[in-house]
Amino acid sequence: MAITFQPIGRPPPAAPAELTAGRVTDTSMRWQGLVRRIGFLASGSLLMYWAMQAWARGQIGVHHEVLFMVIIMYAFAFVLLGAAVADVRWLTRWQALIPIGVLLGLAVNFYVDIEIAMPFYGTDTIAFSHEAAERLLQGENPFSVHGEETIAAVSERYDVPSTFVTPTTDGVNIDRLMSWPAGHLLLFVLPLKLGLTDLRWVVVVAELATLLILWLKAPASIRPLALLPIAMDPDQSVRFTSGGVTDFLWVLPLVGTAFFLRDRRYLLAALLFGTAAAVKQQPWLLAPFLAIWVWHDHQGLPAVQRARMVATFAVASLIGFLILNLPFAVWDPRGWLQGVLLPFEEDLIPFGSGFSMLTQVGVVQLPRSFYTLATLGVWGILIVAYAVHFRSLKHTIWLLPGVVLWFSYRSLQSYFIYWTPLLIIALFFWWEDATLEEKLDAA
Repeated sequence: MAITFQPIGRPPPAAPAELTAGRVTDTSMRWQGLVRRIGFLASGSLLMYWAMQAWARGQIGVHHEVLFMVIIMYAFAFVLLGAAVADVRWLTRWQALIPIGVLLGLAVNFYVDIEIAMPFYGTDTIAFSHEAAERLLQGENPFSVHGEETIAAVSERYDVPSTFVTPTTDGVNIDRLMSWPAGHLLLFVLPLKLGLTDLRWVVVVAELATLLILWLKAPASIRPLALLPIAMDPDQSVRFTSGGVTDFLWVLPLVGTAFFLRDRRYLLAALLFGTAAAVKQQPWLLAPFLAIWVWHDHQGLPAVQRARMVATFAVASLIGFLILNLPFAVWDPRGWLQGVLLPFEEDLIPFGSGFSMLTQVGVVQLPRSFYTLATLGVWGILIVAYAVHFRSLKHTIWLLPGVVLWFSYRSLQSYFIYWTPLLIIALFFWWEDATLEEKLDAA
């Protein structure tokens, strides 16, 4: 074998292009195969975990249907785990088995939790929304319903545990039926009219629809991993929804906002953002970051035109919000305003796993005003940072509201984890951008 020496400081000659292309193609194929097998392995492990949970909580001695569900789940889990390691080409290419397994595990556990293990509403959010939707069907404005005795009766009617009814610092619970925008109850009206008795199933549908969209819109090369960040968190995937946390109702339209924003279909993105904001208050924090996104997305245009695009986006968002809320704002302006702004004005107790833990456990006694200023201050700092460093921070837009909420007086886990689906989408966009750059460099 001939040995050649290269002068010091000079790189070795490049390999022939066809060999380099071959190695790239081979590496790409192996990478995709690895991702697919990891997806099979992870989803199979999760399905086995959910099968055990259904077995433990499903009272299979009485509910024989759950027994057969558990058997099917284990069988499916073994197929997924086998596909992760078997050298069977047709099986490893059936990556559609991954979302089927994930959705099967979720659906069975939703059935077990909602119909068997927890046949009651676990939060005042879902209970009060149910009551509000019923009263609306009876011709009553739910934003006008208030009073301690009235709200206590609603909690008792739906067997809401006392620990999950939001209290104030005065030692009493909140005294208004509605403390969210109107979209939150309107989504329940039609299912209730059609005879649905447990409105948690509406949230289940929103969650499964979100997961399906994420799977279908994921880049093909990383699609097998698309659902795992959500599925691997029992709280986000099953427990919170089963317990009555309703946040997937605003996550679903916000997922549409993210994809339309990426495609520069600003009108649809704005309308869906307005819809998400019409369901709950958390998306409101996105407004300045979205304005910065739209501004930077029109680089090259005169400042006046860029400002016009931002204003158009804001108006379209407001229209999306008002479509669901304006009738109630006109019906009872004061009641609607007090309900929508209740989380900001009511003197609620500090609670949650955020920064206010310091006060909750007595490490330091800080007033609510401190946490309000801290929240607003962090929000302002992040807005400025996002505007100045937009290029590098662009896709952190879906994380920043969770960071802001962590500093709030009430900082429940649900305020943070429901941004995960949007962060998955940000990962999709990063992957697509990186792939495009790689192709351009290769060219």
